[in-house]
Amino acid sequence: MFILPTALLWPVLVSGGWGTEHHFAQVHMGLRVDVTVYTESTQAAEDAARAAFRRFAELDATFSDYRKDSEASLLMAQAGKGPQLASPDMVRVLRMAERVSRASDGAFDVTVGPLTQLWRQSRKTLKLPAPEVLAAAQALVGYQHVHVTDTTVALDLPGMKLDFGGIAKGYACQEAMRAMRREGVYQALVVAGGDMAIGEPPPGRKGWRVEIVGRPGYIELAECAVSTSGSTEQYVEIGGVRYSHIVDPRTGLGVRHRTQATIIASSGLTTDPLSKVVCLLGKTKGAAIARRFGAQASAIERRDSD
Repeated sequence: MFILPTALLWPVLVSGGWGTEHHFAQVHMGLRVDVTVYTESTQAAEDAARAAFRRFAELDATFSDYRKDSEASLLMAQAGKGPQLASPDMVRVLRMAERVSRASDGAFDVTVGPLTQLWRQSRKTLKLPAPEVLAAAQALVGYQHVHVTDTTVALDLPGMKLDFGGIAKGYACQEAMRAMRREGVYQALVVAGGDMAIGEPPPGRKGWRVEIVGRPGYIELAECAVSTSGSTEQYVEIGGVRYSHIVDPRTGLGVRHRTQATIIASSGLTTDPLSKVVCLLGKTKGAAIARRFGAQASAIERRDSD
């Protein structure tokens, strides 16, 4: 994939009958973010794109577990020390994370950070964590140990680590779209990896063409969010067993079954974590949970022989 410097806007212009298509890309949250808008002027498109990327940068500074100065890192440094002041973004995301955790009985859990760190090491060394090391990490995992108010967050256990990789990108796409709407741009699309926020349709069309897992061809969508996750492509084999990059909080290891899922809902804050739930729990149970949130789920499950 062609990666662009964060400071660079990449414009592509396509003339149309009711406006011009403008495309921009930057790197945020460790992946390429693409923004497509239809506007009457190049200036309006550039202003909207800058607003979208600025919002991505703000949220990266909030949720990154790689940056020592991020709000998430500073919060984790105070784990076990009582309530800490938190931004509205942090509160909003943690509240949704708790809802999804409860609905999935902990299959989705942003406190999975200690296990994520272990699994990153295992994928490099091709060795499973020692049982005692895995048990120590699992003892620090549990959404029940996170307490959120309108202005504060408390992490009960010293050493707790938050991992927003399964929810922050969908939220960032959603917020980038809102930022562009504040600039007066509504016909827009934001794509970051497997997550996207979809605005009003392009001129003369009913929606934006989107490929959905488990459905042939494309469908046209507007005014919604879409997230696709999968345990089918990124994997590692250890001891003859195939493990996904998606960590199951209940085992501390990568998911062993192979599921790919797409979720459609009104917001990326909903679609992103629910796509992980379907991958963790499987098509039938995961889709049932997604429906509780007013979301549509489409998934495929593969056997090792596929």
